[in-house]
Amino acid sequence: MSQSSTLLFDGKGWKIPKSFHRTFSDNPKWFYKLGDFSNDEGVILNSLVKYSDLKRPEDAKKALVELSNNINSDNKIKNLNKGPRIAFALNKLVINDIGEYIESILLKVLAKSFHDCHPEHHFKAVIQDKTFLKGKLSPTPNTGYSEFIETLRSSNICGYYYPQALQEYSIDSQIEQMEDFKGNNNMCLSGPLEIGNALIASPNLIINEDHYSPILCLSGVKHIDPRLICCFKSYGLHLEFWCLSQMLTKTDKQLSEQWAGGLTLFTSY
Repeated sequence: MSQSSTLLFDGKGWKIPKSFHRTFSDNPKWFYKLGDFSNDEGVILNSLVKYSDLKRPEDAKKALVELSNNINSDNKIKNLNKGPRIAFALNKLVINDIGEYIESILLKVLAKSFHDCHPEHHFKAVIQDKTFLKGKLSPTPNTGYSEFIETLRSSNICGYYYPQALQEYSIDSQIEQMEDFKGNNNMCLSGPLEIGNALIASPNLIINEDHYSPILCLSGVKHIDPRLICCFKSYGLHLEFWCLSQMLTKTDKQLSEQWAGGLTLFTSY
């Protein structure tokens, strides 16, 4: 598929693939649909104040407006804003072990938010072979996620998570397409911190009574076992975190219409 020299995203905010990228189809049919989520940054930030003790929400809101304007003024990426996006904000945080942080803090906060919204449904984590994540996750090279975590060490971060920008991309191609964004220090392949944060503020993001929902890939991080990936998925009206195999056979990796890689644009505040 040919790619415009300027536009990197189509009219629905989907990354236009190059010929060597593995995607399920040339153009998504958008069979898998997101649930309800708020486009109001104020509503999202208030929720994060409640569940994540977010600091300086007014400063975050101002930074989000400036970031959105910057995206709209960049011809290469402005079409991103034509697709779904969810605001997020994170307090300054030093994370020495991503897996341990996910298990000991992030999933517990997310479970509280989800159960408050859906007391009759479950949130659970399913880890392949019932092992722990501590010591097993690290930023995926060449995705910008190391820079994201380093920025978070020194300042608060806010931004936008675009959950379907890489819908139908294989995991490897989600990583490979980041070559198009070299030099953009405020963009990364989406990972657990901001996706989890977005789900805390929007617990219905992949809960949909009328349609199947996409599986949100956390491709900004990699498992020590290259066969495994982390993701959030729905099971009916339940929300689940999974660490599962991406292998169809010993050598062939999954390529699924349901898998949604995300892109994250962020700024410090």
